[in-house]
Amino acid sequence: MMFCSLLKVPWEKWLLFLKTKFSVAQRIIILRPKSGNLLPQFLKYLLLDRRVRTRYLGLSTGSTLEGIATKWFTKLLLPYPIDVSEQKIIADCLDNVENKINVNQQILSHYSILRKGLTQKLLTGKIRVKV
Repeated sequence: MMFCSLLKVPWEKWLLFLKTKFSVAQRIIILRPKSGNLLPQFLKYLLLDRRVRTRYLGLSTGSTLEGIATKWFTKLLLPYPIDVSEQKIIADCLDNVENKINVNQQILSHYSILRKGLTQKLLTGKIRVKV
């Protein structure tokens, strides 16, 4: 799992790579759970949890570019279900919800563009409405 450690980057914009080779640069942290019983998909949602994020915001350093040091992630203890199948069910459910949210945001964006266009045509008189 790879993500930017800068606090200015929204935590929701995580990148998840499984069995993929890639290069990393500054401000990037790669997380690999020590135990084989923690799924990366589940870890993503676990780290996005409000309580975990609040804990990390208190550990941030820097004045110009505020970020979180790698050493804090290596010392983190997180409670999680030991059963990998339970983690998979939870992660799949959250993935489905996230996908539905993305689809609804796209639909909302589409209708917002249509509304703006229709409003413009009504205000310029290109479309007349009979009352």
